[in-house]
Amino acid sequence: MLASKALVYIPDLNKHTWLLMTRRKDSVCLRDYFPADGSAPKEDRTRNRSDIERLLKNGDSHYESLSTFTEVGYQDIDFWRDQIELRNAELHPEEEAPTRLSQRFATEFKKASSQASCNEAIRTMFERWSGRFERTIVSKQDFNHWDRDSPTEYFSNGRGGRTYEDLLRVTGIGWTSQLLEYSRGNSVCTYVRTGIEEADFSLLAMELSLGISSRNNLFREGQRDFIKPDGLAVRADGSMTVLEVKGPQDDPSLTNPVVQATCAALAVVAKRHMITRIATAADGDSLKPRRRPVIANARIPLRRRSLGIHVLSHAEKAGQPRQRWSDQVEGTCRSILANFAQLKYIAFSFVSAAQAESLGNKLRTDILVTPDSIWQR
Repeated sequence: MLASKALVYIPDLNKHTWLLMTRRKDSVCLRDYFPADGSAPKEDRTRNRSDIERLLKNGDSHYESLSTFTEVGYQDIDFWRDQIELRNAELHPEEEAPTRLSQRFATEFKKASSQASCNEAIRTMFERWSGRFERTIVSKQDFNHWDRDSPTEYFSNGRGGRTYEDLLRVTGIGWTSQLLEYSRGNSVCTYVRTGIEEADFSLLAMELSLGISSRNNLFREGQRDFIKPDGLAVRADGSMTVLEVKGPQDDPSLTNPVVQATCAALAVVAKRHMITRIATAADGDSLKPRRRPVIANARIPLRRRSLGIHVLSHAEKAGQPRQRWSDQVEGTCRSILANFAQLKYIAFSFVSAAQAESLGNKLRTDILVTPDSIWQR
């Protein structure tokens, strides 16, 4: 049954933006909050319920019922523009470049690390960024449309300008697509066994956008921003892991993805209540059922270490990254762990072409750094 209020993306009607759909019996109104001419929101009342249900069966369409935001009226233009702006940025994840916000974080981290009292400077920086994330990241009801959509179906239609087989093997988003489908087969939580039980995970969300409205950006006034971890995973005890994935075409650096993932992990801690609510909520929608399983024990504690960071990086051979492990990389990891109170470990997997053929079965943890130790395969 079509919900009484939902956000929909129907490219057959409008390929540029999500729309707010409201329904009363068989009558439907679609509202475009980003019309091409920049004017006030436009209404379309020419379709009925059966029309919308038929259009939503198109594999390129997306649908999200709004049980969390039922009390927000369509007249709240700023609210719906914030929500839709966030989802519009998620429509083409394979085209997204690193955000300016994550680059700014990396610059500030490098500066803090160079100071004489670097631990204090890094800790202060982390606290400042986390506090701003808590106040500015837009609330969400689902992680994103991949909760209900299959990346296998999406990318097999030729997205990204590659064959589906090549996309799965040789791009970062292909790797996360594999891991997502492996992790939730038949809507059951399946864990990727990495050879280190502590680092085993099940991928909950890929290409997660944590958006900051241009109306409430404490980092860059008047600008829209996003923090976009490649993946958010859960471990068997309900703890979360942030994934950063670098395929063959990406930067071979090991330091850069760790810093980038740290920025995302701070955002995850800042919005821990929202994220655990999404992960534990049951799906009440039958029109387009959610593929992501419910994680009843999901948790992100504030006062002890539980969070993980896991970097997947392309390797010529398994266990041999393109950029060699070094004292500098280890030092960066230790600095982050020493000053991030909720972070338990940073793991690295160096993915060969053979492993990329079937990541769910072949991924291995090659290095695991904790506050007190380092393990290498």
